[in-house]
Amino acid sequence: MRWNERRARTRWWLEREGPAEEILLFYLELVELQESVYREALRRGWNEVPADGDRLDLTCLPVGELVPRFVGFVSDVAPAAPATLADAAASLLAAGDAAARELLDAFLYRRPPEGLPGNGDAPWEFYPRAFLQAVAEAAAGDGAIEGKDLPPTCPRCGRPPQISALRDGTEVRGERLLHCSLCATAWRFRRSVCPGCGEERPDKLVHHTSESLPHLRIDECQSCRVYLKTVDLRRDGQAVPLVDDLGSVELDVWAGEQGLGKLQPNVLGL
Repeated sequence: MRWNERRARTRWWLEREGPAEEILLFYLELVELQESVYREALRRGWNEVPADGDRLDLTCLPVGELVPRFVGFVSDVAPAAPATLADAAASLLAAGDAAARELLDAFLYRRPPEGLPGNGDAPWEFYPRAFLQAVAEAAAGDGAIEGKDLPPTCPRCGRPPQISALRDGTEVRGERLLHCSLCATAWRFRRSVCPGCGEERPDKLVHHTSESLPHLRIDECQSCRVYLKTVDLRRDGQAVPLVDDLGSVELDVWAGEQGLGKLQPNVLGL
């Protein structure tokens, strides 16, 4: 279901003919390949990793077994990728399995990759992140964690949120959900708190809206100068937060012009 929803929402954004058209066309291709990895992860048991309560230990993924599939994923993504990503794919494929494993290990252990070809400006994070997103989603399950007073990072995998959403819950109107940038888990988080630095003072938390995208806004923290997009599901119940983040690239451009940094760039680095 999640993959069909992402495809349908991406097509909705493409019909809008906004500035993100090229990004979204590539994302449509990426979704197909990620779904294939997701289904294989379930079939081959890659999703069965140890957990401490809700928290998954993704460093226990069978990386050696994943490497051949990762290499195939990189090869499949490259033809549809923008030039910089296609060039990185060519370099990675030429470097062989050892470089592929280094990329996966570096991403899982949150350290810079070592010994890769080319220069440090290559977009190396894209490929392991795009691949491991699908595996992490398979490991995370249904993608939602209930409970109050949850942390600003994902309770399932510990990664930062990509975007937040507002909805009317059964007990709370306008409750806030954070959506994980890796495993897509959604969890409740206090509405008037910056998930980047914990700022709570109302005068430091500013919302910026757009007439052209009324269901989306920029949430700025004036203390840490970081922003997070928020999707108001009460205004558009068909929105898919992770896709709407990609489709609304004009908001990211505006925020960058204001000197703000995004709490977590999306999979395409935006």
